[in-house]
Amino acid sequence: MKKIILIVSLLWLYVYGEPINVLVSVVPQKQMLESIGGENVAVEVLVPPGKSPEIYEPSVQQMKHIQNADVFFGVGMPLESTWLRKFHAINPKLKYYNLAESHAHALDSNSHDLKSHSTNHTHNPHIWLSPKSSQIQVAFIAEILSTMQPNNKDFFITQSKQLLQELEQIFSHATNLFAKHTQKSFLVYHPAFGDFAKDFELEELSIEKNGKETKGRDLTQLITQIKQKQIKALFIQPQYAKSRVQSLANELNLEILTLDPLKSNWLGSFSLYACQIALSLEENNPKHQAKLQGCLSDFFKPQTSTIRANNARD
Repeated sequence: MKKIILIVSLLWLYVYGEPINVLVSVVPQKQMLESIGGENVAVEVLVPPGKSPEIYEPSVQQMKHIQNADVFFGVGMPLESTWLRKFHAINPKLKYYNLAESHAHALDSNSHDLKSHSTNHTHNPHIWLSPKSSQIQVAFIAEILSTMQPNNKDFFITQSKQLLQELEQIFSHATNLFAKHTQKSFLVYHPAFGDFAKDFELEELSIEKNGKETKGRDLTQLITQIKQKQIKALFIQPQYAKSRVQSLANELNLEILTLDPLKSNWLGSFSLYACQIALSLEENNPKHQAKLQGCLSDFFKPQTSTIRANNARD
């Protein structure tokens, strides 16, 4: 029996090859890669849950994984350029792709040249929060994996197409949800949802800009906007303490709500983002948990997910 298992395993490796060792920057990317690659990828996340990507440095233990990595799919965080210099020193063959620029690079061979490729420091790196941008990323990743493991190309393409359909369903449902609201502005502490807002013609107002809290004249202008637009909620990430915004929330009578852009359930979380932001746009104070649960239930009625969205509860 052991011999049979060994023979089957060797045949599998011969036909399909060993899993592609993949590095990603943040937790949500792990589900995206595994949804496309299945058992043909082994994904290591550089920034662990609960840590802020803006200040995290890979651990010594992670450096061991980096030594054996085949490809690194980044999101264009400024720190990635620093990481790449270290990674390249211990693993010169590591390929790097900045998914924030995947639409421009396509399969350009120069896109994985660590010496010449620089990350984009001007964009918002939270690209996994946009259903439209995610569709570009999914198609791009499937192409890259197919070039690295041609025997599994059909699998990668099939998985990616199914994922693209789900993303399009999410986009369509969220578009209809936001179309019901005349209010289009929402307030966050950290500007993570800019790309999400663009997808649905919303406006993200943020207390923090360029990594620093708004002060002086800019803060006065922001407060004026909040009052004029009659915003009633302030979204803060669980990685940040509520004490940072409590004083402002009290002054403007804002409800502080938590919205986590780094949830592991990347696909399922789109429903939570859409529902919570949509509820914050309502004229009445969005405190009713029943409304949120009802919105989440409605969100997935017309669709079925290959990776079980679970209403973004994880």
